[in-house]
Amino acid sequence: MLDPKYTDQILDAWRADQEHPHRGRPKLSPPPVDAIRCLLDECFLATLRDEEGQPIHFSVGLVWDQDPNSLVGPTMHPPMRLDSESEFSAASLAKLAPAFDPVLTTIVLHWNSGNATLEYWGLWSHAQGHNRFSEVPVGVAGGANFRPDIFTVISKGRAAFAVARGNSLIGTFHAGYFKVAKPTPFTSHSLGRHVYAVVEKDPIFGSTGMSYWHYIRDGLELLLSEASLRGHGGTIVLLPPDMAPVDSCFASKYKLRGSVSLKDTLKKCMECEREIASSIAYRKVANESIQRISQLAAVDGALILTFDLEVIAFGATLTAPRSSVIPTIGADGFGSPSGQPFAVNRYGTRHRSAMDFAAAVPHAIAFVISQDGPIRAFRSEDGKTVEVWPDCTTSMFV
Repeated sequence: MLDPKYTDQILDAWRADQEHPHRGRPKLSPPPVDAIRCLLDECFLATLRDEEGQPIHFSVGLVWDQDPNSLVGPTMHPPMRLDSESEFSAASLAKLAPAFDPVLTTIVLHWNSGNATLEYWGLWSHAQGHNRFSEVPVGVAGGANFRPDIFTVISKGRAAFAVARGNSLIGTFHAGYFKVAKPTPFTSHSLGRHVYAVVEKDPIFGSTGMSYWHYIRDGLELLLSEASLRGHGGTIVLLPPDMAPVDSCFASKYKLRGSVSLKDTLKKCMECEREIASSIAYRKVANESIQRISQLAAVDGALILTFDLEVIAFGATLTAPRSSVIPTIGADGFGSPSGQPFAVNRYGTRHRSAMDFAAAVPHAIAFVISQDGPIRAFRSEDGKTVEVWPDCTTSMFV
């Protein structure tokens, strides 16, 4: 079904991930090519199917010559075996997958090299991934939450899937392309350094240091993720404190009197980090505040925020003049520069308005949330050049 080149690309990425000096991977023999080709074909077909009128959601892992029980540890549940090993296919997966939430369970397959088929082997339980604001900072018996360190395919929509190893992403297949996973652009080598440059000037940073930066960074990522999950598309603009409001570049439709007090809540989160009950409570409040803010991006127009995520306006119209600057792609999460031009004219009005705003208001960051695609960021240092980060949802984690 899929061109064999995708199998080669995915296995190359799997090997490169294992050999990466900073990943600390146990050295496993590569999965058999025929097994991966069969797995990818059937999983791809499964993403195109419906069951009871609903798309198929699944997480499917493969064991080949390793002992699954050897992967069990204090952070990982032991697998559960199935009584019989039936043959795996897209049709059978469509029937079985609805019984297992891919966030909580991976269906494990075994490669039968004798007859060159994939067979159902068992199930592996794990926990939902958490962010800084939703995790519980204490462990209990039975609370192991890591995915198994096996080759895993996770559905991501029609004709789209992710390839993972444990909790780490290897890459994603979407729209006929396989893209190798890279760190989020919010690292200090990429877009994140521009956010950090503003955050470190905040008086709170002087007393809390990197802890405050981590809360702002993770809060911003959560905000963008929550806004994207709502499926409306939208624009979110961050304005540095000394530039707000920039009335000449946006027209406010809705303004709020008062504050959601997220900054005060984040201060409480940092003050109570050693008090587990209070820490959980304040982070829950912060999580809810970020969700409320993200909902404002669903209104037609732009959501205007400060860098500490305080709401300035929403439903705003960006009114910056048309820029003649040709935007270029910024450094990725590893800090590797691109410099390649970004064809903004291929995209819609939101992208054009965001790019023009970034060119007119240096140091501001404009994020464009697509209804069915990535989140893109635009920023300018001096108004003469504009950098673009084409996908702010990229991560090396599932």
